Amino acid sequence: MISRIVDSSVGSDGMLHEPLFFLIPLGFLFLFSGIIALLFVGLGSALNKKKNYRKI
Repeated sequence: MISRIVDSSVGSDGMLHEPLFFLIPLGFLFLFSGIIALLFVGLGSALNKKKNYRKI
């Protein structure tokens, strides 16, 4: 859908001119940082449950 809105074109030399190309690595950065954050939160939650289980 976005590719229809963005004005990407092919130059006379056959080179693709894509103005929003920077969004691809930015998307991967957000994806991997989300995975890492999910791992940290899950690990912290698991350790917290284990610590609370020992108190009981």
